Amino acid sequence: MDKRIHREVLRSGKVSLRREIRVALLAAVVFVAVASRVSAQTSAEVRQAFIDLRQDHIRYNCSRATLWLQQHRDVLRDQMQTELYRTNDPQARDALLIVLFQTESFDPDQRFARFVMQRLREEDRRVSNVFVGLPGSEENPDLSGLTGGAHHLAWVFIDHHYGLFEPLLKAEVGETTDMWELWGIAWMFKKHNVLSANASLFTSDVLGRAAAALKNDGIRYNASQAMRLFLMLPKQSAPVVREASNSSDPQQRYLTQAFLDALRGSKNAVGYLNAKLKLYIGLLPESDRQEPEWLDQVTEPYLDKDSYP
Repeated sequence: MDKRIHREVLRSGKVSLRREIRVALLAAVVFVAVASRVSAQTSAEVRQAFIDLRQDHIRYNCSRATLWLQQHRDVLRDQMQTELYRTNDPQARDALLIVLFQTESFDPDQRFARFVMQRLREEDRRVSNVFVGLPGSEENPDLSGLTGGAHHLAWVFIDHHYGLFEPLLKAEVGETTDMWELWGIAWMFKKHNVLSANASLFTSDVLGRAAAALKNDGIRYNASQAMRLFLMLPKQSAPVVREASNSSDPQQRYLTQAFLDALRGSKNAVGYLNAKLKLYIGLLPESDRQEPEWLDQVTEPYLDKDSYP
């Protein structure tokens, strides 16, 4: 090769290499600068969001912070999980759970699963079961996943991670006294086609706790939730329900008698249960869970009547 040409090739190679090095260095400087600036902003915003989640009686504070976290959930999921275990504020805890439940990239572990199960026992007794939306939130698509309470959205999350939760669900049957949780576990078993296999977990003691919840005890919805459980395990529940059918508590007596009559095919009993429990949930064993045409007719006479029949 000609020496002049050789020198030109070497010089052009060195120029090209220096240019690539300069570009790489410039990109690194820009990246570090941007990352530092974003990190600083994010750190301050995250701290403020976590503060605003707490029960401070400032209108929409929690809602705005929850929405902001929802919009950045994939980046902030680890920080939210850390804050979840650290906070002692029930409202902040539920807001963080709601967002984490909606974060597809979040991979729950055993600690998180146990935390969720413990939360279910509480139901909505400490935190409202409805997300308080911002003005105009009905038209805001970013709020579409935030409109339920944590104890509602938990079941969707459990369904998506059923393998992780199944051992905890089984253990919880014999431990919980909360009818919402007990009925929800039975429903989850049925959804995954394992209710029959796990029916033995619902012992006479467990069903007895459900029967006790039929009393007029002032606890919202627990009679309805207990009845839902009985209707998922009708034959298994019948002996326990029958024992309570002579109760001195009128509400418990009427509900248990109506349940037993419904199992025998009484439409009037179905109407009474539907009127008192404000739901139609397949009250007859052969029901396909579609409201029959005769339901309104048999329900109407009991709307203003507490006693049965």
